[in-house]
Amino acid sequence: MLTELTVENYRGFERYRLPELRRVNLLVGRNNCGKTSLLEAVRLFARKGYPDDLKYIALDRGEVTFVDEPERPEGGRYFPAVSHFFRNRQFQLGQELVIQGSESELLRISVSTFDSVDTSGDYEELVQQLLRRSSSPTETLLWSEFACATKVASIFAIPLSTKGTIGFPTGPGRPRWAAMQTDGHTVSTNVEFISPGSLEPMLMGEMWDWAVETGDEESVVDAMKLLEPRLQSIHFLSAEHMYRHSRSGVLLGFEGERRRVPLGSHGDGMRRMLALALSLTHTSGGYLLVDEIDTGLHWTVMADMWRLVIETARRNNTQVFATTHSLDCLRGLDQACREYPHLAEDVSAHTIDPTLEESVFMSAGDLRIALEQEIEVR
Repeated sequence: MLTELTVENYRGFERYRLPELRRVNLLVGRNNCGKTSLLEAVRLFARKGYPDDLKYIALDRGEVTFVDEPERPEGGRYFPAVSHFFRNRQFQLGQELVIQGSESELLRISVSTFDSVDTSGDYEELVQQLLRRSSSPTETLLWSEFACATKVASIFAIPLSTKGTIGFPTGPGRPRWAAMQTDGHTVSTNVEFISPGSLEPMLMGEMWDWAVETGDEESVVDAMKLLEPRLQSIHFLSAEHMYRHSRSGVLLGFEGERRRVPLGSHGDGMRRMLALALSLTHTSGGYLLVDEIDTGLHWTVMADMWRLVIETARRNNTQVFATTHSLDCLRGLDQACREYPHLAEDVSAHTIDPTLEESVFMSAGDLRIALEQEIEVR
C-alpha cells in the first residue's frame, strides 16, 4: 500500500507530493488542478509503467496526434501522443518524468534511444537483450524503468514515431514494445480506473465472472440495494452482439417482477454503483482509482456509499484513490466516519493545489472540523 506519492516533471507538476496516504484517499480541488493526473500517476506507478496504460490514458483524454501513412489507402491515423505526460508537453530526447512511491520504489519514464541509455548500473545485460529485439539502436524510444530498492525490477522500451506517438505501425520485425522483468517482479493486473462515464458492460461482465468465481456476487447485489432496495439479482447476457452497444448487456431482477429490466433504465447512479461494487471485488490486494466518485449518486446515499467503499477496501486489502468536487460527497464521508468511528483511521482527504509543493492533508477528524467551521476545502 502506498503511504506517499511524489511526481516530478509530470503533466502540470514540476514536483508534487501526496503525503500520509491511507487505505481510502479522497482528492479535492478546483477544476484543472491535477486531481485526475494524480490518479493516473498512481495507475502508472502500480502498473510499473506498462505501455498499454500510457496508451489508454492518452486515448481516454483525446491526447492524439495525426501520423501520415502513405501506404494505407485510407491515409494516416491518429495515435496516442506521449508529450502530454511531460511537464510543458515537451517531446525531446532526454525528457524525463519520475513517479516515486517511497525511497525504495521509483518509476522513471524518459525519451531516449538505446545508445543513450546509461548502463553503468547492474542491468547492462537487460539493455543488450532489449537492443537485440529492436530494429535500430538509434530509434527514439519511450524508456520506462521501475526500480525497487535501487535495483531495476522491470523495463519497457516503446518505439516512438517522429511525432512522439506510440502504437503506430511498427513494420516487419519491429516490436510494438519490448519488456524485461527481473527478480520475479511482474506487472500488477488488479488495478482499475473508473472514469466519470463508469465502465463498459463487457469489462463489468468480466468482473462479474470473477465475483461469481470468488463467491462475491451477493455482496455486489447488496451494494446495489443502497440505491434500489427491491433489487434481487443481476444478469449479464452472454451474446457478444449485446456489448456492441455500450449500454446493453446488463439486466436487473426485482422482487415481484418476472421480467428483467435493462440496467440503463435505472439511470447513471445504478451503473455507477455497479461499477464501484464490481471494481472493489476485482481489485483485491491492488488499487481502485475513481474519478468523480459521486457521479450519478444522490447526496442521501453518500454516507452508505463511503461505508461500502471503506469496509470492502479493508476486507479486500484494496487501496482506493478517488476525486470529487462535491461538498455532499465530503459530508457523506464525514457522516460515515461519525456513524462508524472505526472506519476513520483508514481515511484521508487531500486538497490539491499545484502552486504548493504538496497536498493539504486532512484526517477524518480534520475534515469534520473543517466542515463544522465551514472552511472551504475544495
